[in-house]
Amino acid sequence: METSHPWRIGPSAFGIFVLSLLASGSVPAGLVQPPPELPVHSLMAVLEGEFPDHLEQDAPGGPGFGFSVAMYGQTLAVGAPRARVHPDFQSGGAVFVYERIAGEWTLAQRIPFDFVTLLGDDLECGHAVALDAYNLLVGCPGRSGQSGGAILFTRPSAGSPFDLAVTPFNPGSSPGERCGHSVALLGNADSGTYPLAAIGCPGRITGGSGFAGGPGPAGVGAVDLQFYCPPFSACAGVWGVGWHPIQSFNGTLGARGGAIPQDFSHSIDLEAYFGANVLLAVGAPATDTGEAGRIDVYRASIDDLTTWLLDLSVTADQLARLGHSVDLATRDSMAYLIAGAPTHVDVSGSDSTGAAMIVIRTLFGWEAPEWLMVDDAGENGSNLQLGQSVHLASAASPPRTLMGVPGGPEGWGPGQARHHYRDSDEQAWLPHIADTLSAEPEPLPTLHAPRFGWSMDGNGDMLAVGGPGYLDAQGRVRGRVFIYGWDDRRFHDRFEQ
Repeated sequence: METSHPWRIGPSAFGIFVLSLLASGSVPAGLVQPPPELPVHSLMAVLEGEFPDHLEQDAPGGPGFGFSVAMYGQTLAVGAPRARVHPDFQSGGAVFVYERIAGEWTLAQRIPFDFVTLLGDDLECGHAVALDAYNLLVGCPGRSGQSGGAILFTRPSAGSPFDLAVTPFNPGSSPGERCGHSVALLGNADSGTYPLAAIGCPGRITGGSGFAGGPGPAGVGAVDLQFYCPPFSACAGVWGVGWHPIQSFNGTLGARGGAIPQDFSHSIDLEAYFGANVLLAVGAPATDTGEAGRIDVYRASIDDLTTWLLDLSVTADQLARLGHSVDLATRDSMAYLIAGAPTHVDVSGSDSTGAAMIVIRTLFGWEAPEWLMVDDAGENGSNLQLGQSVHLASAASPPRTLMGVPGGPEGWGPGQARHHYRDSDEQAWLPHIADTLSAEPEPLPTLHAPRFGWSMDGNGDMLAVGGPGYLDAQGRVRGRVFIYGWDDRRFHDRFEQ
């Protein structure tokens, strides 16, 4: 039975460990200019994963709870890709599913990747996770000698448990492809079409044929796209019911020229866009000329998901690893793209601190990129890794973005998440100095980094930030996830007078 499994718990058994639960404050009526130290975010909860005592979590760096996070509606998925879930294998990986019930986040399911068909060392399931209302997609890049793959779980309705009968996506056929290193989902409620799944294979050697049939040089890395055809739908008579591969490409358009991508699909994201379009963003943080990095955005019509056109391509002008992380968001006729570049230098050009690039698309096309950078590494410290993770909230007024800084000052701090907002008067992204998130300070062992800001995702009302290096009460590396609530009224009063 499921409830007797030493790893799994069902929807009726709860195992949340809440370290902190804080009520969000309120702004007094009539307050127009709150003090600058008043933050926008309120810490709601801190979560720790529960691991069976009889399975020692002895992977280097711990099980990695918080290595990846995905939030959709009132559901949160947390990946722990180094979790030991079987006595004979070290890093099968696990995913923890939380539901927000009566205002509190509660552990609803714990999914260990110990299936007979997946058994093997270092599966790394949970390295990447993606959610929509009815689907959970989990990347397992370590499967079968790091050929990789992904596992899809489904459920009949939002809030119900995911069915543990899996749909495997195993696009990796050669060792080292690492398919599932990144994953993305776009549900039919978001796109107006059938659900889409994207699986990144950044280690695939792609040969010499470019995307969309065009000739091009060889590159490393690819994206595999699949869509779901439901019963009694128009596509069922043509495709048949179920998931179907519709495209696989490597991004080496022959007409583009320039650097050849390496590590293409290190990060990916899908988003519906104005006028029945779908956007796919792909990060390639390395190229054959070094680790400058590149970000590509492809566009397709919902009516023809087999034809994708290159909509944007930007290459960094320095060794920045642009595309290490990526997030897309849309609002009416606007699209927003943010891409992390965690080795970008500061404004002075002297220290590697990290940065992020933001580009806005209107109906007339993409505007010029804007860079969010650290002003002075002397004040902030080097090796911050700003841009390790990124998140956009375009539905907010004004739009805002968060960037993970897991290195902290000098690379060994507790980590941060830095907040910028879009100033309508200056038409620029400005830092919200009062709202730099960081976890509560705690005594740290020598050379121990909690890695707060390693991962992040949100749903428009809340933000989840992962710190896979945090210690538990016994001093063991386990990881934590911090959940914050947005307070739009404070933000509106402060910046939109």
